[in-house]
Amino acid sequence: MCKIEDTYFDSFEKALELVKEKNIIPPYSQLQICYYDGEKEIETEYKNLIYLPYKKIIERLFTLNTRLPTKILAINRVEIQKKLELFQIEKNLRHNNLKKKIKDIKLDFKEPLRVLISSINGSYVVTDIYKMLEETFADNGYEVLFDINNNITIMDDFRIANRVYDFKPHLVVSINRLRNHQLSDDMFSFTWFQDETLCLYDKSVILCRQRDYFFYLEDGIKDALIAKGIPLSKLNYQTLALNSKFFYLKEHLKRENKIVFIGSNYFELNNSVFKEYKDKQNIIDELLLGFDNNTMTRDMLEELAIKYKQKKEIRSLEHLTVFIYGAIVRLETVKWICSQSTIPVEVYGSGWEDVQEVKKYYKGTLEYGPSISDAYNKAKYCLVANPQTYYQQRIFESSACGAIPIVYESLTMTEQFYHRDNVLLFHDKKSLYECLDQEPIASPFKIVENSNYDAFINKIISLIKENSINLREK
Repeated sequence: MCKIEDTYFDSFEKALELVKEKNIIPPYSQLQICYYDGEKEIETEYKNLIYLPYKKIIERLFTLNTRLPTKILAINRVEIQKKLELFQIEKNLRHNNLKKKIKDIKLDFKEPLRVLISSINGSYVVTDIYKMLEETFADNGYEVLFDINNNITIMDDFRIANRVYDFKPHLVVSINRLRNHQLSDDMFSFTWFQDETLCLYDKSVILCRQRDYFFYLEDGIKDALIAKGIPLSKLNYQTLALNSKFFYLKEHLKRENKIVFIGSNYFELNNSVFKEYKDKQNIIDELLLGFDNNTMTRDMLEELAIKYKQKKEIRSLEHLTVFIYGAIVRLETVKWICSQSTIPVEVYGSGWEDVQEVKKYYKGTLEYGPSISDAYNKAKYCLVANPQTYYQQRIFESSACGAIPIVYESLTMTEQFYHRDNVLLFHDKKSLYECLDQEPIASPFKIVENSNYDAFINKIISLIKENSINLREK
């Protein structure tokens, strides 16, 4: 298969021919960019067909903020490549100068607080959470700049540094990404780790300034941050939160005795770590043994990861402990609910249509928000299956909509679960089937109490108040 690359042409016609193919670059469904040289710009319907005259490459790239071409199909290819290299040199110089200017920024915390959020296009779940944070900050009277790139532009440190310098935020909020390395000493940074991101486990150093704070979703993430040298005083537990505008009890909808699952088949996510290992049957079979008989522990997972890493069958330990095992648990538990005849099943998401045990019950994909809320409001049960954490978005969303979460419990989990009486727990196929005619001891609604974005933002503001004597009182 030919690799799809952003390409530079020396003629409009050649670029137009390729752009009509509407090629997509993974992993975030980016449109392939086709640049062209020529005497003048020609208007078209294609936003990814971009005029980039050779004589003005450097100055125009600074205004475009698009990805650079990695393939050059032009007679003067060498000269164009030199121009692109000069652009990168100039960009680095401007970036360094910008970071120096940012360091000198002094802030007045008696002003209404300004909040900067930067999101990468294609990270759909994280972007939805960012949007909810943006909305909640704004509803509480704060000025918010929510910056997100599109499928041809980039979100890199240079772009973020420009936003920081122009907007001069009092605080920066980020999820699973570090945004604290190009801020002034006056600026606060709040990083919320919801997933076991690679930077937690690689050899990189996590910067921790005086006004940096870190939130973690599960104990494994907390341990990783401590191992990286982050002091306990900078760590705060933060559960996922609920968008109550979408997820609430809808009395007008009829609830049926059925179980729903909403989520993708991880192994079928294009160009993902999951799909990279979908055909590693020897690894999958060994993990399945521990999963099926519920004997897999965290230590066993880590030992297997070390073994396969030494054999060079996985690229990092977390690829097995988090990605491969997580995908197996999701796939197998969805198969389980589809293999019983006690109550009806509905499965939503991508990648299930070719799974033999599931395709009969597959109902397609749902748009985030009201459609998912309706599905939960119409079901008695919701399957929640993740071997790393009890607390994931669907446990909050389904319980808020009145669906009873049926939650996978594994020996690989290390976190404290405070809502055991509000859900039904299972650890194998037999215990899952036993859940399908039961109800929890206490109401699932208890799970979503105080699990909202207002509470999270209040926690952030409290930390700022403790560390800023001239904070403007609202």
